[in-house]
Amino acid sequence: MTQRGEDASASAVTSLMLDRYDDQLLQTRFISNKAIRRELRRQQRIAAERMCDICQHKDSSWQRCGWQH
Repeated sequence: MTQRGEDASASAVTSLMLDRYDDQLLQTRFISNKAIRRELRRQQRIAAERMCDICQHKDSSWQRCGWQH
């Protein structure tokens, strides 16, 4: 593998790690406004009740069915 290919591969891995880290930060960030927290919980509850259009698997506990959505 060339140096340029290795750099691209390392960059892709780093990007995936940063995306996961950003998602974690969004979920754990302190939200001080009570109304915002309430709305966020409502949206999460609605999202958890949705069904996967591909396999008809119902999402539970905020986890996806395994399909790449």
